[in-house]
Amino acid sequence: MNEWIIRVWGTRGGGCAPRKEYMVYGGNTSCFSVEIGNEVIVFDAGTGLTALGKELAGRGVKNINILLSHPHLDHIAGLTDFAPLSDPSSKVVIWGRAGLDRDISRMIGPPIWPVSISQYSAEAVFKSVGEGETFSPVGGVKVVTMNASHPGGSFIYKLECGGKKLVYALDNEYAGNNVELAKFAYGADLMIWDASFAPGKEIGGWGHSTWAQGVELGRTAYAGRVLMTHFSKDMNDELLTAMENEAGERCIFAKEGMVLTI
Repeated sequence: MNEWIIRVWGTRGGGCAPRKEYMVYGGNTSCFSVEIGNEVIVFDAGTGLTALGKELAGRGVKNINILLSHPHLDHIAGLTDFAPLSDPSSKVVIWGRAGLDRDISRMIGPPIWPVSISQYSAEAVFKSVGEGETFSPVGGVKVVTMNASHPGGSFIYKLECGGKKLVYALDNEYAGNNVELAKFAYGADLMIWDASFAPGKEIGGWGHSTWAQGVELGRTAYAGRVLMTHFSKDMNDELLTAMENEAGERCIFAKEGMVLTI
C-alpha cells in the first residue's frame, strides 16, 4: 500500500485568527486531507477547506469524501466556498451523525447564506453513521467512529488501511473518555489531537483538551506521533512555539501547509 499523505489546511478552533502574529501556525479553522493512493478523504470543513478546494479543483479531483466531526460553525464554514461543490462533474460525500444535513442547512442556506448545499452544481450526498459504526468511504479504507466528550456531541474517527492507522480526535475533553479513547487509538501511526487549551488553563465541560493531555494519551495508546491542532484563536505564534518546544519531539504542532506521511 502506498504511503498516506496528510496535509494541514486549518489549525484553529472556535474562530479564525487572520493576523500577522498567526502566520506560522495559520489562522484558518479545522481542515485536514488524507490521500491514500488516488483517493482523498477530508477531516472537517472549517475555513481551511477553501484552499483545499482550490487545490483539488486544480488537480481535477472529482470524488471527495468529507468526514465531519460535528456541525459547529468552525467545522463547517468552509463548505460555502468549496470549489468542487460548484463543479457539476464532481461528487462530494459528507459523512457524519444522523441529522447532519438538517443541522448544516440551518447555517448554510437562506436566510443566513443565499443557497443551500443542494443548490450547488455538484452532486452532494449526506451519509449518516452512528457511534461505534464501521464504514468504508472508499475501497479498502475502513473508518470507525467513537463519540467524543463534547457539548452537543462530536465524532472521533479512526482510519485503517494496509496496516496503517490514523485517529482524528478533535473537540474532545480528555477527562471524559481517556480510557476508552486509549483503547480506540491503540497503535495509531498518527493521532490528530485537540490542543485548544494551554496546560493548566483547561475549562471543564467545554469539550476541549491540552497538548500535555495529548502527549499522555499518545504514550498510553502507543501512538507513533501526535499532531496538535484546534488551537484557540487567542494563541499567537510566540505562545505556540514556546509550547511546541516544551512538548518534545514526538509531539508535532500543526502548521498550515504542513505535509506528513505515514
